[in-house]
Amino acid sequence: MNRKTIIILLALIVSSCSVWENFTTYFNIYFNASKIFDDVEEQMALQIKDRFEFRQIDMPQNLKQQLNKVIEKCSKILQFHSESGYVDDALLMIGKSFYYQKEYSKAFRKFSELAARENSPYALESQLWLGKTELQLRNFEVGFNILEELKKSALLRERPEIGAEAAITQVSYLINRENYVTAIDYARQLIDLTDDPELKAETAYQIGKLHLLQGDTENAALAFAEVSNYEPVYEVEFNSKIENARLRKLLKKTDESMELLEELRSDKKNSDKYDLIDYEIALIHYEQGDIEKAMQEFTVIDTTYKRTASAGEAAFLKGEIWDKYYNNYDSALFYYDKSLASQMEPIRKEQAKKKSELLNKYITLSVDYQKNTSSYYYVTDPAIFTADSLLYEERIFQDTSKTWKLQNEPAEQPPVKKKQLIKPMMPTLTADSLKSLVLKSRFELGNLFLTELNVPDSAYKYYLRIAEEDSVLNFKPKFYYTFGTYYLTVGNQQKADSLFSIVYSNYRFDPLANEAAKKLGKETIEISADPAAVKYRAAEALMIDKNYPEAIATYFQIYQEHTKSNLAARSLYTIGYLYENELKQPDSAAAYYDSLTSKYQTTDYARSVLPKLNVYRQERKRLEDSVKAAQKKIADSLAQIEKAKQAIVDSIAAAEQAKSAPNEVSKDSLQVVPDSLNNGVQPSGFQLEQDEVPDSSQSQDNPGISFLPEALVPRTIFNINSFFADS
Repeated sequence: MNRKTIIILLALIVSSCSVWENFTTYFNIYFNASKIFDDVEEQMALQIKDRFEFRQIDMPQNLKQQLNKVIEKCSKILQFHSESGYVDDALLMIGKSFYYQKEYSKAFRKFSELAARENSPYALESQLWLGKTELQLRNFEVGFNILEELKKSALLRERPEIGAEAAITQVSYLINRENYVTAIDYARQLIDLTDDPELKAETAYQIGKLHLLQGDTENAALAFAEVSNYEPVYEVEFNSKIENARLRKLLKKTDESMELLEELRSDKKNSDKYDLIDYEIALIHYEQGDIEKAMQEFTVIDTTYKRTASAGEAAFLKGEIWDKYYNNYDSALFYYDKSLASQMEPIRKEQAKKKSELLNKYITLSVDYQKNTSSYYYVTDPAIFTADSLLYEERIFQDTSKTWKLQNEPAEQPPVKKKQLIKPMMPTLTADSLKSLVLKSRFELGNLFLTELNVPDSAYKYYLRIAEEDSVLNFKPKFYYTFGTYYLTVGNQQKADSLFSIVYSNYRFDPLANEAAKKLGKETIEISADPAAVKYRAAEALMIDKNYPEAIATYFQIYQEHTKSNLAARSLYTIGYLYENELKQPDSAAAYYDSLTSKYQTTDYARSVLPKLNVYRQERKRLEDSVKAAQKKIADSLAQIEKAKQAIVDSIAAAEQAKSAPNEVSKDSLQVVPDSLNNGVQPSGFQLEQDEVPDSSQSQDNPGISFLPEALVPRTIFNINSFFADS
């Protein structure tokens, strides 16, 4: 065998070994690894909604496990089959698997190994992924430059798809860095670089979005219109047209906008997008001021396209209409809350949440105001309490008889919230305390309308009612300053200054005096003395002089105007002490002690009076129960007397009848006459208690009937004036 033959045989052996190596590697390892990897990339592609999103998507756990299998199998190729022709493929798959799992350092090492291999078929791919990985590792300048050079290399090697991927990565990076101007330039380069008409359309759409982010509506509209010049997929085509319609409206080209929307509405292939189209049409009517038409269309969207983002937006705007145009806050709250339960953009959902919280605050304040107002009227005029109680019982009866009708009322047309009936209750607070609560509720409602609901007219009504009764106001400086702020809001500088002057001149120890000074352009005041302490010393002087009415009035003023001062509780205690020990008016003392224990229960003053106050309450309850029991006993006795009188009348009538027809009188009929007609014994069923024996004086005409005995009148009278001293 000559040398040439030997060389040929050796070449065949080596060649056959390489073929065999590739054969076994492919079927034993590579085939399964590549199949798993391709499946993962297909599933990931379905999850990517924006090709220009820079951040890597979060991978589901099951896909991570699949990629771990790819890494394991490809690592075996590198370890045990390094002579096969699948080493480059293995390196690329391992690197991309690490990249998808956000293990960027590991991915970078594998891509570097791939880039270092001579004559690798994946030389351009390795540079692409190195550039992408450097950007994710925050080596921005290095990564961006790698991709820039790669675009040139791809162009020379006629690999436009690689150059396009590099450009997409650059654009996504620039968008992430909010460098929108440069991003638009690179996106324009991408359109020129790629041969893919779908990618051109998607890039044009992206350019339109970037112009919108810059507030450039005209160029945005041009970019969206450009999309139709290429071959966009359905979603990109529809989105670009709907965006173009929105921009035409912003550019005051409402007719063009409506024309585009109606064109989209007429195309049946857009039937799944009717909610978006109808919403934009409704918005045009709303922004043109046709509120009734807009409300009708929002209602159609809200009811027809349930569980869509458009339905949520429509519900929100219905709430806005009820809020701003009709001032119906119950209905507005209903729709704001409804929109919160639907699919909406996070920004809109946050707006709905704030609106809901604001209107809930309004409703809570309104309920408190009505409750406090009713309670005040009940205390000052018990007849109102009686009338409201009767009305409550009447409405309860009406509601019970009309339950079937209420069950059949429509839920949303209109969404009238049925008010819950609340049984009237006689309050335990004093009239003064309730009056303070009423004024406070008015003030809080006025502030809400002025600063948050932005309805100055309603704020004015509440402020004006407070001003009419400011003689009992315990927060005068704050009220005058806020009322002045209202007048500034409506442009009445003269009235605003007059109110600020009141604060500045009359409440110089209040911090708001300096705020008023700023509004008036005057010098600020050095606030040092505690006005409550000054008034308290004046009240003490009046008390020492035994001028108790004036002292009590001053102490009460301290409590009203300085509720947070330590002297407020002390003032209430002193008022109660004066009523109890000097003026001998225990009921008044108890009223102030009650306010003390409810407003300042943690103070020593409240704890010191609580035992005697509890004794007072118990004794008062015992007296009330005793009076009620006596009244019941009297009522029962009167009922029995009436019964006895009726029995006598019946007996006399029976006797008269017997005289007129003696032959028809039976033994049973004679027995109807009670024994009391013959022997003075009490009628059956009318037995007086031992301590209720009637006086011996009886009616001469009807000896069996007694007058109401004095013994039925309660004899035990509790000396309420002495209980404080005893306790």
